[in-house]
Amino acid sequence: MTTAQAPIKTLSEDEEMYVEAEGKLFELYKHRSTNIAQSQALEREKRMATLTFVELDKLPSDTITYKAVGRSFITRKQDVLKGDIRNNIEYCDVELKKLQETRISIQKRIEAEEESFKTIIQKIQLSKQQPKSN
Repeated sequence: MTTAQAPIKTLSEDEEMYVEAEGKLFELYKHRSTNIAQSQALEREKRMATLTFVELDKLPSDTITYKAVGRSFITRKQDVLKGDIRNNIEYCDVELKKLQETRISIQKRIEAEEESFKTIIQKIQLSKQQPKSN
């Protein structure tokens, strides 16, 4: 008893390039999405730190302040706590700038890959329209 098998169709060189370009584009889109999510998280962290710093600045200098460490709080001098928060804000600024530069680079790569992708699609469409010679 033999079973009928469907003929195995091999991909043309253009179709292989299409699959490869599609995979690259997918990875670049995913990388861009991750970059955007990281930027948004850092922006939230920076906003929270800035608001906290402003509120600390309103307090009298002799006010007892605490810093959260895990599930507990430790006393911290107000100027030290402000320094920690200022450092965190600066860190967020630096990281946001790096992420912005990376996002610009990713966007340029996406645009180049999309152009390549369009060219491949046009090439495949042209080859399908041309009559095949035997």
